[in-house]
Amino acid sequence: MIELAVGKIKVLISFTFFAVIAAVTLWNGALGVKIIIAVICCILHELGHIGAMCIFGIPPERVLFYAGGIKISPQRGRLVSKRQDIIILSAGCAVNLAIALIIRLAAGELNYFACANLFLGVFNLMPVRYFDGGRILSAVFNESRTCDFIRGFFLLFLLSVMIKMILSGNVSISLMVTFGYMAFAEFFGDK
Repeated sequence: MIELAVGKIKVLISFTFFAVIAAVTLWNGALGVKIIIAVICCILHELGHIGAMCIFGIPPERVLFYAGGIKISPQRGRLVSKRQDIIILSAGCAVNLAIALIIRLAAGELNYFACANLFLGVFNLMPVRYFDGGRILSAVFNESRTCDFIRGFFLLFLLSVMIKMILSGNVSISLMVTFGYMAFAEFFGDK
């Protein structure tokens, strides 16, 4: 584990993160480049959260880069208002969506980098507990039954899309894995 200090923020980089990057670089050609672009989009997303935290004077205690992604740990004991929490949670998606919009307006089209940012921004807004959208939903509705209803309806909608795809012969393994992950996170994740 490599540990750096950026101001008062501890930045930890796990060797598993380097292993993933090394594995990706072994792919010559477009797939390796696309994965690196996706990692860059994820870093930009997290920088959006960190930027919003710093604007409110509550920089994270640490940022961990590991094989599963990037994890931001807020300072212990520092409370934020509901409004600040929603802004911080929205900031990552806002960065991704803004990048996609700027590229679209400047270039007149969506290149792969813009599409990856657009996908990441929209994907993270899904109302599932583990994603930013689910956390925003919890903050807005104070983890009420309304949250459970919206999350349940969303998961049923995704299940119906998946069943329709299977019945039409268009099986998407990535959609099935993603749905399974979201359902698992919703029912068995941290509450």
